[in-house]
Amino acid sequence: MKEIYEIVSGHLHIVDESLGIDYLDLLPFPLSLEDAKKKGVLNGEVRNFHKNNTLASSCYYSNNILHGPSKFFFPTGKLSSITWYICGKKQGKAHFFYPDGTLKTLLSYKDDKLVQKALYYTQDSKVETSLDFTSGVLDGEVLLYYPNGELKRKIQIKNGKRHGQDSLWDEIGTLIFSFEYVNGSLLKTHLKDLVAEKYETSSIQ
Repeated sequence: MKEIYEIVSGHLHIVDESLGIDYLDLLPFPLSLEDAKKKGVLNGEVRNFHKNNTLASSCYYSNNILHGPSKFFFPTGKLSSITWYICGKKQGKAHFFYPDGTLKTLLSYKDDKLVQKALYYTQDSKVETSLDFTSGVLDGEVLLYYPNGELKRKIQIKNGKRHGQDSLWDEIGTLIFSFEYVNGSLLKTHLKDLVAEKYETSSIQ
């Protein structure tokens, strides 16, 4: 899938085929940054700094509206996050990082709403949480993982409500409980009694 996130000669250009985004400014940013400051209008890149004089943020504006990349930095100078905007709305992929530069969170936006998968990672780059979104609403599956990579919990969601199975496993993959929901209402409960199971197993032996 083709991905382009850039500003070339003052023109914002974002292409992300996986999200259905294809945008290119017909005109560059309206004013130079110096002219914009004189007129009290934010255009182009606006920077802020930490107390230690390292760059704290770099955000692009067009006529006072966020338009382009918004970057934030740790006092060490490493990138903390980058989110892209088109005419004030979040568009495309937003990345958030740990202080060492490892990816912490990956979000996808279309017209300011979360879409597809929101992924949260541990510092050793393992998926910790995965959430499915449709037009800003949870829709699909919520998956939680143990540090060892085993699936911890799986919740099926439809239009923001639990719909289907909600199950929890221990760190070796044994089912602890499972609930079944329909449109947010509990339909069935399936509990796994591990103490009884162990007793029955030992009695057979």
